[in-house]
Amino acid sequence: MTKYQQFLEKICVISEDQFNEIVKEFPDIDISLLELDSYDDNTVDDVARAFVEVILRDYYYAYPDELDFEDRTISFEDVESLEDLESIKQRFSNWNITNYDELREYLLQEEEENRKNTEHQNKMILIADAVDNIPIEDLKEFIEKYANKG
Repeated sequence: MTKYQQFLEKICVISEDQFNEIVKEFPDIDISLLELDSYDDNTVDDVARAFVEVILRDYYYAYPDELDFEDRTISFEDVESLEDLESIKQRFSNWNITNYDELREYLLQEEEENRKNTEHQNKMILIADAVDNIPIEDLKEFIEKYANKG
């Protein structure tokens, strides 16, 4: 091992072979976008996480939670939609997304809730439009008749 390699190891910089292994695992990215200053050590997992963070810039809030480069396992948080989740799954097809099923279930439930809320809002808009066209006397009569029936 050269003095320079010893120096790199001493300051917690991964080897060139380890770096190249990481590079092969991910799509081509602009290396200048890697943000490594937020890690105490620049382990293989830290560098891989930095690559993942650059890739996830294409998605609204998503970020990697847990990552193990050796096992090729990763979990994600704050994935915005099912569409994003499926896209992320494709981009990380060589990885086991450990919380994929949970994310998918959560996003399906959220999508259903959003659909119900949208349907409710649309009905309320129809009611409001209908009320706008009812003569005021008819509206007063309706309120008096049904207001106390709870």
